[in-house]
Amino acid sequence: MKMKRDSLRSYITFSLVAVSVIPLVLFGLFFFSVLKAHLERDVDSLSRSFLGAIAAQTSSRCLDGPRRVLPSILLFIADDPDPADENLILKRLQTPRPEYVSLFVLAGDGRIEAIYPETEVPEGAIGSPYSLHAKPRIGETAFSSPFPSAIGGSVVVEASFTNGERTVVSLVDLGWLSARLVLMADSPRERLGVVDAEGRYIICSDPSRVQSGEKVPRAALGDARAVVDDATGGYYVSSAPIPDSAWRAVFFRPRGDVDAPLVSFVLRLGFLALAALACAVLVAVVTWRRFSGSLARLLEGIARISAGDYGERIGDLFTDEFREIAGAFNAMSDSIARRDARIQESEERYRLLFHSNKAPALLLEGGTGAIRDANEAALAFYGYTPQAMLHLSMADLDVMPAQELLPALSHAALADGGMSSRHRLRSGELRDVESYVSAIDVGGSAHLHCVIIDVTERRLAEDRTRKALDEKTLLLQEVYHRVKNNLQIISSLLNMQASASDDPLVSAALRSGQDRVYAMSLAHELVYEVPDVSSIELGDYARRLVAGLADTHGFPRARLAFEVEPITLDLGRAVPFGLALNELASNAIKYGMAPDGLLAIRLGRTGQGGADVELRVMDNGAGMPAGFDPQKGVALGTYIVVALANQLGGTAFWEARSDSRGTVARLRFPIEAP
Repeated sequence: MKMKRDSLRSYITFSLVAVSVIPLVLFGLFFFSVLKAHLERDVDSLSRSFLGAIAAQTSSRCLDGPRRVLPSILLFIADDPDPADENLILKRLQTPRPEYVSLFVLAGDGRIEAIYPETEVPEGAIGSPYSLHAKPRIGETAFSSPFPSAIGGSVVVEASFTNGERTVVSLVDLGWLSARLVLMADSPRERLGVVDAEGRYIICSDPSRVQSGEKVPRAALGDARAVVDDATGGYYVSSAPIPDSAWRAVFFRPRGDVDAPLVSFVLRLGFLALAALACAVLVAVVTWRRFSGSLARLLEGIARISAGDYGERIGDLFTDEFREIAGAFNAMSDSIARRDARIQESEERYRLLFHSNKAPALLLEGGTGAIRDANEAALAFYGYTPQAMLHLSMADLDVMPAQELLPALSHAALADGGMSSRHRLRSGELRDVESYVSAIDVGGSAHLHCVIIDVTERRLAEDRTRKALDEKTLLLQEVYHRVKNNLQIISSLLNMQASASDDPLVSAALRSGQDRVYAMSLAHELVYEVPDVSSIELGDYARRLVAGLADTHGFPRARLAFEVEPITLDLGRAVPFGLALNELASNAIKYGMAPDGLLAIRLGRTGQGGADVELRVMDNGAGMPAGFDPQKGVALGTYIVVALANQLGGTAFWEARSDSRGTVARLRFPIEAP
């Protein structure tokens, strides 16, 4: 009871806290994301501004300036003036450019010809040779990598320009540019600089980093803003390439300065959430005290009902809501009492139906197949006592392998059908059975209800019937075989008679008769070769029949073309079909072939739903004679084909080929007898 009261109290407290705090949290998350996005845009905008300024300052002072100034010097001294005049020109050009440590002119042999300031002489006096750090090409300004200079002890970049006769050199003081970056920074904590291709500082608002040769982390030199931590703290770092150079401008802004508004917002929101939480807990405590007594009486009444005291009634309570709950539980108690009576009645009905059933019935545990109950018929059928039967499982009775038995039973239950198997009785006798399985729920557990039907005698009767049928089929095949042999004997006799006759007409008539006998013999031969003695596959029949006729008449098989579909026809209709095909093919071979003629046989379904068969025999001979009418023809073969078509319930007709010379003979009839 105490656990349930504490659980409800926790739920009320949690609900009030959620209602008070969750809106603040959602608002905070939304506003935090908006504020963070706004600050990030400010950071990106400020970074772009500083990077642009750094790049502009560096390009103007260190790159673009020498590109403009150095060629101008060569123009001024083009007429080879006096060295004093050259020094004056260098002075006038260097004075407004404090970033130049020195300007000097080299003669064609690389010796110093003029220099300003005169006191700052690199590598010796005027007239001394000077080794350039970067070799310029004629007409182009070359820039060296940063290097420490003896002049002023600063790091410089050498810029040089040559016209082939003289070379002008300027040394740009990177330390002076670092001082300019110090003036550009908004805060001493911000760091502005320029790095070379290796990430080493060459200009920095903190000159000590240039002197120490410090490198910027590689992750900070990409196009996207990066986060970098070092000994002085964390920074948001942005960088951008400086045009026409391998240098990049970098801008470090302290993360603390950027994140300060977010931290302040989170702290204020957290204080507000704590205040809301305290108020919610206070309201929860007051609310709980208001109805805890009524709830306790309600829970006590529910506990007595759950213990089976359905006569218990929950009395009047404090609020209308509690009184409605109490009424619902009282009604539920009455309903449970009525349902309990119905369950007892249902269990009694099941017991009577299960145990009074005359067919063997078993109740199996769904997961293991263990026998949980067996009726009297099952005990009598298997020969076990009730105690012995309850110690068995279905695997002890069924001969099917145990790993296959349970899946088979489950499938039979889902399929609502019988399952055929063999069961072993206690005596060891095996009986053929059909098990009808149903899935049922017993006490919340899955079970299988199996009704067993002994079909041993029926199986034996089926086996005897099947054996008798096989014997009759064998006898019928033998009859067809003998008919085929007799027809072949007749065909041989006709062949001998045709060979012995001196009259060509008699020989031709006898050979036509031989072809017709061969067609009937082949039909009986095909029936003998297949298990089904009642039908023939017409495609195979047509191929073998026409090929045999071609061999008889000396027609090359290579000039036969077949296009047939698989169609099955009963023997009684296959024989007239074969005789008709024999007449059409024989006539085409004997009378319708050109010297290199082709005989094409097409057999397929036609009509609505493919209910008809259509046979086409096509040749490329001279074609039909004028006035040809199959109903009034003089040839015996034509009469035979028309008569056979009528016997099949179809029609036969002839027509000229549309694409070339020759004739198309068609035979169309229904697959099923009319």
